[in-house]
Formats: sequence, C-alpha cells, structure tokens
Amino acid sequence: MIIDLTDTIKLLRPQPRASFPYSNSIFIDDDIKTVIDAGAGGRVYSEIPTSAVERICLSHYHFDHTHSLGYFRSAVVMAGVEEALVYSSPEAYFDFSGFARWEMLMGQPKRQLFSGGSNLPPDVPEKPGFRPISLHSVFSDGDIISCGKTKIETVHIPGHTNGHYGFWFEKEGILFTADIDLSPGGPWYGEEYSDFDQVITSVQRIMELKPEILVTSHRRVFKRNNDNVDALLRDYLAVALQREEDILSFLDQPRTIDDIAQQGLVYDPAPRTEHLVFWNKMMILKHLQRLKKWGQVIQPDDYHFIRTGV
Repeated sequence: MIIDLTDTIKLLRPQPRASFPYSNSIFIDDDIKTVIDAGAGGRVYSEIPTSAVERICLSHYHFDHTHSLGYFRSAVVMAGVEEALVYSSPEAYFDFSGFARWEMLMGQPKRQLFSGGSNLPPDVPEKPGFRPISLHSVFSDGDIISCGKTKIETVHIPGHTNGHYGFWFEKEGILFTADIDLSPGGPWYGEEYSDFDQVITSVQRIMELKPEILVTSHRRVFKRNNDNVDALLRDYLAVALQREEDILSFLDQPRTIDDIAQQGLVYDPAPRTEHLVFWNKMMILKHLQRLKKWGQVIQPDDYHFIRTGV
C-alpha cells in the first residue's frame, strides 16, 4: 500500500500489518529517488520504480529494516556512523546483538552463531542473521540529505540500538522515528548497546521537534492534532517505567534474572522461542543495570539482585 504524505513523500506500508518480518518504508519521489529502510517486502516495492531508486537510507541494522535491499539494484546504501562496522563485520554483528551474553543468560552456549529463520513470506528475500552490506557512506546526527526539493535531516535517536536514526522532513513537518514506534507494548532495548536512558532522551527529543506527522516502522501514521502525539510518547515510556517499578518491587529478596523472567514483568514472549526469551532477559538486565546505577539495587553475588534497604 502506498500512502501519500505529500506530493513527493510516500509511506510504503506492507499489508495487512507492518509487523515482523516487515517494516514501513518511506519513498521520496524527487530528483534523487530515495527510500528510507528496506523492510517492506517485494509486494509493496513492486508498486514503485525500484530500478530508478538511487539511494537507500537505513535507520539501523536490524533484519526487518534491511532484508529487501536486493530489490534496489542501482541504489547506494547509507547508514549511521555508529553502526557502520556492523554491516561488514560478523564479529561486530555478534557483539552488538548481545550474543556474548547468551551463555550467561540462557545457561548453555549458543548453538548457532546466527539465527537461520524459517517460514518467511516469499517477498522477504533474505533470512535473519549476519550478511555483509556494502555502505556507500555514513551519516551523523544533523546531516542534511538532499533529494532535490525535498531535504532530510538525520536525527540520532539511540536507545533501541546505538546507531538508531530518525529522519526529519522539517519543511513538511514529517518525522520518521523508525523503531521508536509508539507500540502499546512499549519500547524494545534488548541488545548489548541498547540503553533505556537513551530511549528516554530520544523520546524527549522527538517531542521537542513537534512533528505535525509522525511515522514509525511498525504502526500507522500519527497526526499531532488528531492523535495527541505527545501523550502517546509519554504512554510509550510509561510502559517501560512500569516494568522497572515491577522489577524493583519484586526484588524484596535476592532474585536472579531467571526469577524475574519467570514473572513476565518485562514481557512474556509467546511463543517462547529462544531468541525472544533471550531478548526478554537482556531487557531485564538493562533495567537492573539502570537501577544499580541509581543506587536502588545492589548485587550481593554474581547472580542475585536485591533492592537497597531491604
């Protein structure tokens, strides 16, 4: 589905939903035809002139934002400088993904270096896991990318990943926030360089920009006047803050990460695939690290956590 945001800026939305393995893309139909993120799948991309697209800008390196690069044979690829190495180095990919913590959190070595993926839709041409992606160039916070009369400012909004970017069309009042997606389930911050404090700062920055139209990777178009975008952003953060309060309340005696995970306090993944369980535990770890930093939790040994003053 193509949704016209302006004459030149279009949302490419998978049907029926932009949920994993899919994500929304933005198509800028200007002098330099540009696509932001490449996870919408071949059915949607068949509706635009893919051979004429000259540039792909990636919000971050996750599979559901990159798997369809092969549909754009003539395009150069750009991504944030903070994650540039992840696209070319399997070691960096492993590190950023947090898999060095797998044995500690899952109780056994990781059986496969990378996940293989299965049962993907036919218009998703790649499988999850590392594959080299050649970057033409990188961008940093505040860079301006010209497509002709349409200008894009890159906005570093980390937390989900360290090199997570949004894209700000200031003249049009449109902000693409990628995986700061206003999900009712709250934010995701489940890998090595994810950071919940950065999520908070990034959401505050989005609110300061005051976009008239906010577009995310996995949900619909939000309009400031109709949808009370600031309230939705506050609610989004409140989900994660409540997770943290629930974890803190549970730490009335020494608990392990496994103990906390069994309570479903961050999220209770269904189905309980090993990767979803791992990411759940990684997010619990992020909260425990934050609570330790603020002096609200102590760690009496390598495995247990308890709130201070108990």
